[in-house]
Amino acid sequence: MSVSGVLFSVGVCVCDLLIFFPQALYTDAAGLRTAFAEHWAHVASALAGEPAVLAHDLLNEPWPGDTNRPNFTFPNIIQVERSLILPFYRAIAAAIRKVDRRHIIAYEPVRT
Repeated sequence: MSVSGVLFSVGVCVCDLLIFFPQALYTDAAGLRTAFAEHWAHVASALAGEPAVLAHDLLNEPWPGDTNRPNFTFPNIIQVERSLILPFYRAIAAAIRKVDRRHIIAYEPVRT
C-alpha cells in the first residue's frame, strides 16, 4: 500500500471516530456519558472553592451526532438539541451540581 493509501485509510478511520464519538457520548453508549460526567464531577470538585473560576464549559462546539448513515440529510438541529444534547447536558450538569453548586455551568448549542 502506498503512503497516500495508508494516510487515506487512517483519515477515514479518524473521520469515522469523530462522527460516531458524539453520538456515543450523548447516548451513553458503552458508558461514555457516565464516564464524562464522572470526569466533570472530579474537575468541578477540585475547582469548587476556586474564586478565579467563572464557569464550567461542558463541551466546545457540539456536533449533532451520528451523521454517517446512508441517505443522510442534515438533521433538524432543534430536534437534535432537544433529543440528544439537552439530556446529555442535564446529566453532566447534575454530576457537577453534586459537588459544586457555586459556579456557572456553560453550554453551547449546535449552531455555534
